[in-house]
Formats: sequence, C-alpha cells, structure tokens
Amino acid sequence: MRKCARFLLLLAVVPLPGVMAADKTRTDLENEFNGKVRPFLETYCVTCHGREKPEADLDLSGVTTMAALLNDGPRWNLMLERVAAEEMPPAEAKRHPSAEARRETVDWF
Repeated sequence: MRKCARFLLLLAVVPLPGVMAADKTRTDLENEFNGKVRPFLETYCVTCHGREKPEADLDLSGVTTMAALLNDGPRWNLMLERVAAEEMPPAEAKRHPSAEARRETVDWF
C-alpha cells in the first residue's frame, strides 16, 4: 500500500506536459507542507531530532521544504510510519500533537 501511496504522490507532484492540474496540486502540497507538516516537525520532532545530538542519528532540522523531504524517501517513510503508529513523539516527550494535527500530517504524507 505504501508503494501505491508514493506512486500517487509522485503523480501529484511531477507535472506532466500540458496538465495544469498537476501544478496546482504541487502548489497545494507545498502550501500544506509549509502550513501543517513543517510546523509539526519543528514543534514535535526537531527538539530531539535536531542538529545537536540527534536521537537515533536522525537529524530533521534540514527538512525545511517539501523538496528536501521528498529527496529523502527512506527518511520520510520512516517518519510516516513512526508518526502514524503513534510511536513518535514518544510517551516521555514534553509535547504531544493533537489527534487532528497528527492525522493532518499523516494524511499529507
């Protein structure tokens, strides 16, 4: 199922010649990334997975654009799996997203 989702996302973000809807979809995805996903990562992930001593050697501080995220498929797949399974942020974390914020982020992926 994940491969199907990745394929559909790829279709949505790679504009095809003469297809204007693909450009709009890419813009929509970038806007959603900037408005929801990036703030989610900054609020709930980068505290532990930042530049200094990143937990599990996973530095997410460079994920500031949709392109940066999409260029690293294995990392965003891992992020999706952990967030969707509610494994991240961990129980001992100081801040936890609302169910709605988590769902919006997972849905974006």
